[in-house]
Amino acid sequence: MRKKLLSILLLCCMVLTLLPTAVLAEETAPAFDLATDLADITIPDNLVTCTCTTTNESKQYGQLSNGFSASKVEKEGEVWTVIISVEKSVYKAQFDKDTGSAHNPDMTYAADFTNPIQFKLKYEGAKWVLDGEMPKDKTLHFTCNGGHATQNPPVFDLTKDLAGITIPADLVTCVCTKANETKQYGQLTDGFSASKVAKEGNVWTVIISVEKSVYKAQFDKDTGSAHNPDMTYAADFTNPIQFKLKYEGTEWVLDGEMPKDKTLHFTCTGQHETPEMPMYPMADNISGLGDQIVAVLCNNVPTGQQSGKYYGLIGGGFTSTTPTLNADKVYESTITLIPSVYCNQFSGDTGIMHKVLSAQTTDGLKFVVKYDSSTKMWKPAEEVKQMAIWVTCDKHETDTPVPTEFTITFNGNDGTPSVGSMRTTNQKLTSLPTATHSGRYSFDGWYTAASGGTKITTATVFYENTTVYAHWTYIGGGGSSGGGGGYTYHTIRAISGLNGSISPSGWTSVRHGWDQTFAITPDKGYAVAKVLVDGKSVGSVKSYTFKNVTKDHTIEVVFMKANGNPQTGVFVDVPEGSYYEEAVDWAVEKGITTGTGNNYFTPDGICTRAQAVTFLWRVAGSPTPKTEAMVFEDVLDGSYYYEAVLWAVENGITVGTSATTFSPELTCSRAHIVTFLWRAANSPSARTVNPFTDVATDAYYNDAVLWVVKHKITAGTTLSTFSPDEGCTRAQIVTFLYRAHSK
Repeated sequence: MRKKLLSILLLCCMVLTLLPTAVLAEETAPAFDLATDLADITIPDNLVTCTCTTTNESKQYGQLSNGFSASKVEKEGEVWTVIISVEKSVYKAQFDKDTGSAHNPDMTYAADFTNPIQFKLKYEGAKWVLDGEMPKDKTLHFTCNGGHATQNPPVFDLTKDLAGITIPADLVTCVCTKANETKQYGQLTDGFSASKVAKEGNVWTVIISVEKSVYKAQFDKDTGSAHNPDMTYAADFTNPIQFKLKYEGTEWVLDGEMPKDKTLHFTCTGQHETPEMPMYPMADNISGLGDQIVAVLCNNVPTGQQSGKYYGLIGGGFTSTTPTLNADKVYESTITLIPSVYCNQFSGDTGIMHKVLSAQTTDGLKFVVKYDSSTKMWKPAEEVKQMAIWVTCDKHETDTPVPTEFTITFNGNDGTPSVGSMRTTNQKLTSLPTATHSGRYSFDGWYTAASGGTKITTATVFYENTTVYAHWTYIGGGGSSGGGGGYTYHTIRAISGLNGSISPSGWTSVRHGWDQTFAITPDKGYAVAKVLVDGKSVGSVKSYTFKNVTKDHTIEVVFMKANGNPQTGVFVDVPEGSYYEEAVDWAVEKGITTGTGNNYFTPDGICTRAQAVTFLWRVAGSPTPKTEAMVFEDVLDGSYYYEAVLWAVENGITVGTSATTFSPELTCSRAHIVTFLWRAANSPSARTVNPFTDVATDAYYNDAVLWVVKHKITAGTTLSTFSPDEGCTRAQIVTFLYRAHSK
């Protein structure tokens, strides 16, 4: 028994002896050496930025010798970590050395010196690595006595350093007081010069001056005339136009404001080369659009399906702004589609009455056209993407599935297509067939019309079964003239206005030396007004033959009402029986308007405030104003409406859109025109009840609206609305004038 107890005691001693090494042993922390273990850590070169707020000089630093200190290695969970801290005093000493000046902390930025700049490392895979991210945007702000010994003036590069400065587009206005033409300019090449970089207090600055001779040269070029300073405004050329930049941080920035209202007045011989105002854009003088730029879509079909038709520009289906010259002296106009016109066309084509969706706007129905004087045609300023007009109805059979895939038939157009038809997939063709033609012809592709039209691709979306046509280019050969040589062909383009036709129409290819005859047929009630061959009138003939064709030609026919007004009868866009026909006849007879040129009246074109006031003035007999003092800055002497505005102001017809502006190019609204008419009639009282919910009692046009409605000059747009802010067209304005003054 005694031996057994001794054995147990010995075993317990052995267990106790093993505990310190097996169970109670502690894990040893890895060593961290500040010099060697940071070697594999990427320290950014801009870890710390030192800035002197006295001299505005800055320097950036990465790792400096003795610039870091390390905490004790500690364990966070199962990971050993160490904190590295920036020794700010070391960075200050380096900044002092680099600038040659002793610095003190700028206590405006006290947090720079109380908050530590640190990053953490962790021990991973037998080495120390970054745990998290490096500090960013850490700045130490100092101050000194301003005696930086090593600070050199910063470099200023006129080209590079101005790139970050916003130069206003109207920095300099050049005005010719002789021709009354004005142009505004921003930054021009070589248009600025820079002074020497200088120090103002503790800030480096540079002065940028406008080189007026450069701006004069550009003005000369843009107007086509040589100018000299108008010494009535001598100060324009003696006082510099300048702005200041300052060096802040590491870049040049604007110090103060840009010059404002700086004008250079010049004079010249008055021979500015300004292109003649072209005719307004119309459906038949706009090219380059094709016949599928507008998709009219009905939403009253099953979800995920569409029912619609493609259209090109429809006559009367858009408005156009007054053509204006751009900086390149090219006339531009903005086209805005009229959704209701396209909706009516769609209703006629489908046999179902539709109306425009209330959510449909014209925001996405606009594009800009430019006038090509060489072809006398308007063309899109840039590619016009397909536009959509959404309509609705209550008669589509929505329980009958509307097809979403269509059959596309290929017409060889005197050639032979490789396939006769194809079926769409997701309303598109996955590929396009080829075609062949006897003789020497090259295949140009598939188009939506036999002549003209829009070229289709695999990106074209189809909304119905469609026939497309092959287009060909004749490349010579195919005959035996002169021992087998190829023939030469020329193209004649035939154009007819509204109310008649010409045959053949479109583009006709005529062999060199052959004749080509065109037959002209007016519609019932219309006659030929004139025929233009290559832009020159050949009279009101009903046929014309090109003899011995040796070049390309154009032939254009203008029709007029057979028994209409001899003046307005030639307006191709004033249909017989239209609500404004009599008004246009009256306005032309009275000398109120002569149209927009080239036999167009442009009834759906916008009417500006300048045009409306001019019409009123002419109705009054174009009286000479009693005053010559123009109160409006935007009504320039010499403009066609100058006297009209003077007359309207002195007779209380208009007070302008502000004390100093008339806004001549602003679209004349329904409120504007009825107010002009009412004031021209000496502001009579209507003494009627106001039926319109959108005409407030205290609106400036309230009495005018009631008066015009009472005298049947115009009515509301509905029984309860007048729509005072809606713009007026030329047809509407002339009609209002006619109703107010013809009786």
